[in-house]
Amino acid sequence: AHTAMPSNSRRSSVVAPLSPLFTVLNYLAFFGWSYVLYLVSVLLLPALPSVPSDFIATVQTPVLVLEGICIIEVLRIAVGDLPGNLLLGAVLHAIRLVAITQVLSHSALEGLWTGPAVILSWAVTEVSRYPMYIFPNSGVCRSIR
Repeated sequence: AHTAMPSNSRRSSVVAPLSPLFTVLNYLAFFGWSYVLYLVSVLLLPALPSVPSDFIATVQTPVLVLEGICIIEVLRIAVGDLPGNLLLGAVLHAIRLVAITQVLSHSALEGLWTGPAVILSWAVTEVSRYPMYIFPNSGVCRSIR
């Protein structure tokens, strides 16, 4: 749901009237991924070196909702409202959806560090990326990304 360019340099598009909604989605995504990062820290750190067997089940719903926001971003790229690589975005988020619903939730991976490590990497990536979309004119936010 990000807006990668300041509004004054953005091309007008059919979804431009929804710009305030996209701003809200950016904040929701930032705080949502921050919540996932929080869950990783409170569920995993006290349990290390073991991994709670229900970890993926606990984070699955928030991650699916957040990936839904990412799908909106990919659709915005498709209609020309956002700059970006459409193929990369579509493939990346399709892989994440398959991973969270089919791979990481497989019972053979329960209690292994692999799933939490993947979720942690997604959360760190997104928490460091969204401030740039919330504050597109901030050099500090852009450099963190």
